[in-house]
Amino acid sequence: MSPLRARNGNGRDTDRYRARMTPRRPLYSHPLQQQQPRQSRILPHLPPELYWSIIDFVTDTQDLCNLTLTSRICQNAAEHILYRTIDLGRDTLRLESWAGVILDYPDKAAHVQALSVTFDTPLLIVPCMVRPTLQLLSQALRVLPNLRSLTLLGHPMVMMNPLNSWILQGCDFKLQTFHNEVFPASALHSFLSTQPTIREWRQADLLAEDSMVLASTLGNLPELMVFRGHAALFAGIDETRPLRRVSLRMDGVLDGFIDRELLRSLALCGSTILALHLEQSGGHLYHGQLLSPRSSAILKLLRKSVPYLPNLRLLVIGESNNLKLSIQDYISIINQYPSLQGIIFKSNNKTGVQVPNSILGCIMSQCPRVLSVATLSATGQGLLAFNRTKTEDWGGITQAYVHNASDVIDNLRPWWI
Repeated sequence: MSPLRARNGNGRDTDRYRARMTPRRPLYSHPLQQQQPRQSRILPHLPPELYWSIIDFVTDTQDLCNLTLTSRICQNAAEHILYRTIDLGRDTLRLESWAGVILDYPDKAAHVQALSVTFDTPLLIVPCMVRPTLQLLSQALRVLPNLRSLTLLGHPMVMMNPLNSWILQGCDFKLQTFHNEVFPASALHSFLSTQPTIREWRQADLLAEDSMVLASTLGNLPELMVFRGHAALFAGIDETRPLRRVSLRMDGVLDGFIDRELLRSLALCGSTILALHLEQSGGHLYHGQLLSPRSSAILKLLRKSVPYLPNLRLLVIGESNNLKLSIQDYISIINQYPSLQGIIFKSNNKTGVQVPNSILGCIMSQCPRVLSVATLSATGQGLLAFNRTKTEDWGGITQAYVHNASDVIDNLRPWWI
């Protein structure tokens, strides 16, 4: 008998029985019948704050844009990061596009906390050519209620006409940081009078007279902690301020002005100053001529400021052509500051300050309180540093080449920040 015809105990053909009991796959089935139940893709019910905390670690712009398309919770969190810090650069079209979005969507405007705008040189010289752009920017600034940092960048030798400062009027935000290189200080009196919460103010001026016009404006900034500008503007301080960092340009400063104005302002707020930066900007204009560095003005100010700066920790000195001739004067003055622990010679150009190693070593050997002396480029690049480590005695000197400015002032960071 053939194996295919073998019978089981019940007398049935085995192969036919199996074929009849095994379900067959249909030759054709409708697509709807093939769908299997899918798991729900809805986000789990977690607190919105948890999503915000997770998305806050996303740094890629494209990933943030993709998150805005996933859900409303992720959209709000991603837009908060995308619009929190805005740098428009020099692109006028980008500025107009951003301003249009801000004006059309107030919820996006509420996310903006820091804004940076760079004005091109033609825009500074002939602003009437792009007056519609300035009007659009002015309207956008007025709908930013949570703006805390505003940076206006331009050209170091050109400023916009003071009459165009109207773009800053009517704003409801309360700034904490204001960096201005576009408008002269004389055009900002009314604007700064509405910003009493400013803690850091960096002001560029081409002429010392521009700063003198606005000297009384500092009275409207009771919370000012960081100031960078011309010495004539700093001389407008007539009340105590909690200043921590001060950077002064000494262009065109006369000896009599130091004795009468600067020392009076330092006497009011010098006890809280931890870092002092004295700069000589030889590229700025004064009385129609290029300024030449005057180290004597810096030396005189340092010599007479000793009683008013008891807590000074860090001293930053701009480039000086007469550094080799006045190094002994610097050493004698440095030893009079009881809390001074760091000195930085900063360059105003890309090549760096040409300070010989012998000068840095001389400062370290003759100034026992100083922990570090360094030279930095204009971009903050560390060039050379002498550091005195805590494991060595006061007479030991360790020479180290550094690649970043933060490596030089790590031990001074608590006072610098």
